[in-house]
Amino acid sequence: MKSVISHQRIRLVIFDLDGTITRSPNVWRHLHKELGTWNSGRIFAQKYLNGEISYREWAQLDCSLWKGTRLEELLRITSRIEYYDGAAETIERLREAGIRVGIVSAGISLVAERAGRDLNVDLILSNEILIENGVLTGSIETRVSLDEKPQIIKRIAASIGLTMSEVAVVGDNIFDIPRDAAIKIAFNPTSKEVEEAADFVVRDEDLRKVLPLIISEGAS
Repeated sequence: MKSVISHQRIRLVIFDLDGTITRSPNVWRHLHKELGTWNSGRIFAQKYLNGEISYREWAQLDCSLWKGTRLEELLRITSRIEYYDGAAETIERLREAGIRVGIVSAGISLVAERAGRDLNVDLILSNEILIENGVLTGSIETRVSLDEKPQIIKRIAASIGLTMSEVAVVGDNIFDIPRDAAIKIAFNPTSKEVEEAADFVVRDEDLRKVLPLIISEGAS
């Protein structure tokens, strides 16, 4: 844990989704395993990790494996993804404190939009799997590449008239926590790199554990 330098009151909190709000650490892998496409999906993922393809190319390759799948099947699968304990109360208490809450996810909009509705989130940005006549086309509109998340978060803050000194971020991946955010919380971090970049590290099944780190610090 690092000490947090003085900053303005927090006015926006941006959460990651997979592995931060939801218990599923990776919706792409979750879908592959449910749909029986993980053997090919694993190969595409390794190509991305090796730097052989971009995030957008990887996302398109992944979605091509699901072409022809019915939307209702995806909804059935994603509806079973659970939230961490206290997720709804965490969002509610932040909003009661006058703080806007957003989700920025490099996952898919089906899950992000459900979370937005269930948890009453102010803003959502994720990737949209394209559907025609209730069937997946095999294409995707990539709005959030994993490595672009820090810049996307900065643009969102600027679009509502805020600086990063008024923003707190919560996530499990290094890309979830821009270094110039006022408060950086690693929630069940996936690597040592994330822990070292964060101001606070929370390992827990209850998302409410992040609240004292944001509201008390932001109100000081």
